[in-house]
Order: sequence, then C-alpha cells, then structure tokens
Amino acid sequence: MVRRELQKGMSMVAAVVVLAMIAFYVWLGICLIPVYYHNFAIKRILASTSNDSSLMNVTNPVMYRAQVTSMLQKQFDMNNLDKSYLDDMKVTFGTTQTTIELPYEARIHIVNNMDAVLSFHDVVEVPRQ
Repeated sequence: MVRRELQKGMSMVAAVVVLAMIAFYVWLGICLIPVYYHNFAIKRILASTSNDSSLMNVTNPVMYRAQVTSMLQKQFDMNNLDKSYLDDMKVTFGTTQTTIELPYEARIHIVNNMDAVLSFHDVVEVPRQ
C-alpha cells in the first residue's frame, strides 16, 4: 500500500486540464491580437488626421466631414482596414476644435459557436484656426 505523504506532483488529469487552459488562452491571444493591431492602426490614422493642416481652414461642417471621410477612406485602403467602421463616425464641429469620434465593434470567431465582441471608441480633437 502506497502512503499519501510519498505521493507528489499532479495527476495526469490535472496536467491535461492545465495544458488545455493554457492552450485556450494562447488561442484566444492569437485570435485577438490582429484586432488590437487594427485598432492601433486606426488610432495612428486618426492622429495623423488631427495633424493635417488642410483641415484647419475648413469652415463648412459638411465639407469638413466629407474631407475627413475622404482622407480616412484613403488611409484605410492603404492599411487594408475595413471601411465600414467609418459609417458610425461622428464629427462635432466646434468653435475652437473639431472632435472626430470613431466608435466600432469587432466580432471575432473563437471556436464552434463562441465569438468575442470587442468595442472600441477612438476620439481625436483637431484644433481650428
């Protein structure tokens, strides 16, 4: 008969459960990293838009939104990003600055019938003259 105090370590079932959990989190990371990379690219594009001097002199809100949308569409094309994110873009035209908001959601298929939904809300303020 084996005594309990001599037994050390994990059982095979416990080791398999730990490995399965590690594999799941690695898989989750592999699925989510591209979405966060796209969000980083979108933030970089919005930041470059805020530094554009051609937007500072536009006084008509409709023209401003059209110009911003055109610039963002070109940048999204160059970075191979989904342009449907621009449908929900909000441009708030103020007296001293203009705020560009880009809220969007990304849905990622994980396994079988499990998806992950990530919500992002990127905001940039463009100074006006």
